[in-house]
Amino acid sequence: MRCTLMNDICQSCGLPHMNQFGTETNQRTSSIYCHRCYQNGEFVDYAITFDEMKVHGLTIIDQLNTSTLKKRFMKFFYPGVLKRTERWRQQK
Repeated sequence: MRCTLMNDICQSCGLPHMNQFGTETNQRTSSIYCHRCYQNGEFVDYAITFDEMKVHGLTIIDQLNTSTLKKRFMKFFYPGVLKRTERWRQQK
């Protein structure tokens, strides 16, 4: 899993979207949000806080099928990446 640009990650959860995008109200594919975060033009969990999203993302990173070293690297940088996403940059 290689993520080199902010375009490669969901602009809500900050995780690589792996080309599994969410959907808008007209069922078109969202260009910035993944299927875990955004469906039918709405956030799946619209009331989630930044800190809750951070815990959620770190949990997903723990479940990835990758090396322990890569997971540690991702977990170290994840909070900084998350706060730069479209959803959270205005709130933090």
